[in-house]
This record gives sequence, C-alpha cells and structure tokens, in this order.
Amino acid sequence: MYILYDLIFTFYVIFAFFYYLIKKKLHKEIVLRFRPHINAGLERPIWIHAVSVGEVKAAKNIYVLLKKSFPDKDIIISTVTPAGNIVAKSFISGQGQVIYLPLDYSFIVRRFVKIIDPGLFICIETEIWPNLIYFLHKRNIPIVMVNGRISQGSFAGYKLFRFFLSPILKKISIFCMQTESDAQRVIMLGAPSDRVVITGNIKFDLEPPTKVVSKLDLGLDSSCFLLIAGSTHRGEERILFEVYKELKNDFVNLKLLLAPRHIDRVKELEELAKQLGLETLRFSQRADRNSAFDIMLLDTIGELAAIYSAGDIVFIGGSLVDKGGQNIIEPAMLSKPVIFGHNMSNFAQIKKIFLKEKAAIQVRDKAELKKALKSLLSDANSRKVIGKKASEIIAKNNGAARRTLDLISRFIK
Repeated sequence: MYILYDLIFTFYVIFAFFYYLIKKKLHKEIVLRFRPHINAGLERPIWIHAVSVGEVKAAKNIYVLLKKSFPDKDIIISTVTPAGNIVAKSFISGQGQVIYLPLDYSFIVRRFVKIIDPGLFICIETEIWPNLIYFLHKRNIPIVMVNGRISQGSFAGYKLFRFFLSPILKKISIFCMQTESDAQRVIMLGAPSDRVVITGNIKFDLEPPTKVVSKLDLGLDSSCFLLIAGSTHRGEERILFEVYKELKNDFVNLKLLLAPRHIDRVKELEELAKQLGLETLRFSQRADRNSAFDIMLLDTIGELAAIYSAGDIVFIGGSLVDKGGQNIIEPAMLSKPVIFGHNMSNFAQIKKIFLKEKAAIQVRDKAELKKALKSLLSDANSRKVIGKKASEIIAKNNGAARRTLDLISRFIK
C-alpha cells in the first residue's frame, strides 16, 4: 500500500512544484525536506510538528510547558513554511532545533525517523502524513495529535478516503481534539473512540506579546485612530483600501496598518494603493522617513502580535474571501474590538463563541464593513465594551494546553 501511496504522492509533488513555481513561492530551503540536517547529540527528542505560523504559535504553548516540566528533554520543531520556520526559531532555546518536515516519501521519511529517533511525535492540528505515521509507529514511537480539528468541509473530503485513513488513524496513540464535533468526526473516520479526548483549543492559551507597541512607536500621533488589518489575502486589500479612503472623509486622523498574510506581496499592495491615490510606508522603513502616509504595510515576520496593542480596531483577514479566516485570539486577548468577514470556516467554533457573546462583529461585504467601522470609530464606549468581552472570553477558555500536557506526559520517558 505504501508503494502505491509513494506513486500517488509523486503526482501531488509534481503538481505542487509547478503550482508554487508559477506562484513564485518556491524557496531554496525546500531541499531541506529531502535530507535531514539534525544536530548531533540529541537523545530521543520530542518532535513537534506545526505546519505554518498559526500552528507554530499554538505549538509554542506546548513547547513552553514541556520545557518547564521536562527541562532536560531535547525538542525538535518541524514546519512546512519558511514563515513558520522563522517564528519557531524565535522562541526555541536550549537543546533542540527547528527543521523542515520531510517530504512524505517512504525512503525519505524512513531516514529522517531513524536519524532523529524521537521518543515522542506531537502533531499540531490535523496533519495526516501516512508514511511518516507508518514509520514512527513501526519504531514504537508514540504519536499524539494535539489541538485536533476537522472542519465540516474537510470531513466531507476525508470521508471519501476513509478506507485508507482508518488504518493510519489507528496508529496514532491519542487524539486531543478541540470540540465534541471534531472528536465525533475523527471517530467516524476510523480513530479508536477510547483514544479520543476533548481538551479544548490551545490557541486560547497564547501568551501575551512580550513587548507593547504604541502609536508613537509607529510614528503616529497618539490622538489618531489606527485600524489594523491582520493577515489579509488578495481580494481583501482593495476593499480595505477603498473603505479606508471613504472613511477618511469623516475621520481625518484615521490611519491603516495592513499586514498581508504573505509579505512577498508588499510591492503589489504598494502599486494597488498608488492606483487609489493612497500613500504607503513600509514598517521596516518607518524610521527613515517622517513624511505623511495613509497606510503602513507590515513587511516583517513575527511583529503583528505586538503591533495589535497599538490598534483601536482590528480586522481579521482571510475572511472576506474564501480562505477560511485567520485567528482572532491575539487581538482579542489585548481587548481589541475585532471585525471579520463572512468566511471563518477554519475558526468556526471560535467565531461562534465570540458572536454569541457579542465580543466581535461579522460583516458580509464592503458596505457592511464600512458601516461597522464607522459605528466603532464614532463610539469609544462600544469599542471598549466589545474589547472587554473579547478578553473575558480568552480568560474563560484557557487551560487547554495544560490539559493536553497532562495527557502527553504519560508518553514521555
């Protein structure tokens, strides 16, 4: 079966290669997914896998607790994206390192597993790599799924391959799922019910940023209004730029700080803003220029969480287009009023909680976004009330990381 999977996976790799080549997203570090670069002297490390930035930030919660409880254990974190790799390197310390996940070919994975020889493998969210799971299980290495989630859309796709997924899922030692729905879905796909536990969402346990960024740090007057748009995607920026331009007629002190999900799109956004008659300034160049600007573009990685503290209102990207939204936890923990679009399928449970408590605002389109922003900009008390409710939700729902650690600990020797 795994020979057949290798053949099928080859078609995926070929397709992905040309897709990323066309999209200009191929990076030189891709070669590190073919051969292991592991520091010598690591003894049965804990291997944590997190795909990209969002998962890595969640992994940090587990990493910190593991280092406190097992200070002598080596830890390796693997990622798929360069951005995730950078974020992981920003907090991993002591014994251990950050690597790229091996491509899921049997001959590649076998070598990685043999060289790393982990004592435990922890996968953040639902990452199912058949060959990796097979060779970890073959060497009697416990496999733990942490913060597991299966959206309704993903579930529909997974069901088509249940015959293949079921034996793979049976090789996983324990499933720490976010919600009852996630737990039921993974059981229906073949996970043994006695290994499935609901632990909650560890993203609620994010640590507040270690530094606070003020408007003055951004070169802005403390009296201005700052709208922050985080993790935006193509198709949203034009809407945000146009709404911002229209709102400027009523709120002359309004500024927009926009953080694209992929910072390699900054030049593209500069051109878009120019077409609309808006002046931009890159975050990395803010100290070099004091001239007036309308929009600051965040062109560095790992700064957004701290920058949220300077904002008056936060819009969460990936939600006005079909990208499933981005995480609202970081601005919410800082008591910021949050707005997001119609598509939050990747964070459906979190969205449901926030909307139920009126701790966030959801909009369907450009018109509703403008209306919501105008209302919040005009009402300081409304901003304060929504932000306070948001931070209270965070406080009420934390603790998932600790519950998860309690389950992980029994697999650590």
